[in-house]
Amino acid sequence: MNWRFVPTLLSAAFLLASLVAQDCPREKAESRPASIHNGPPGNCSGIEYDVGGIRVSSKTVACPTFVIFTPPHDVATASNKETYAHVTASLPITMIKFDCEREYLIIIPLGLKCVAGATQNVGFVRLMETRPCPVAQS
Repeated sequence: MNWRFVPTLLSAAFLLASLVAQDCPREKAESRPASIHNGPPGNCSGIEYDVGGIRVSSKTVACPTFVIFTPPHDVATASNKETYAHVTASLPITMIKFDCEREYLIIIPLGLKCVAGATQNVGFVRLMETRPCPVAQS
């Protein structure tokens, strides 16, 4: 073997090993719980009316205009190990719109209630698992 090339080979091996090590993001999957965020309250005021000089009123209902539901999911966070966060699935983030509906007894308004209406997906979250980074092949 020609010993003049040994330092060059060692330098190339070190460079290759450092490039492979840089491909590992050193991250892990971390769980997050489900969350619900209410939008601003809508116009869902109570009812007031007079019956024979007697004022009758119903309570005001706090009805959000929408609710956003984010299911339990995972996020990638820093790790001190040679691992990465592998995405296994995606789950939708759902927005549910609400409307106020009046309740009646025949024709007499009794009150208000919040009723879920249309739903739509407003984004996605990921499910992940932590996996070891692949080992460089020599």
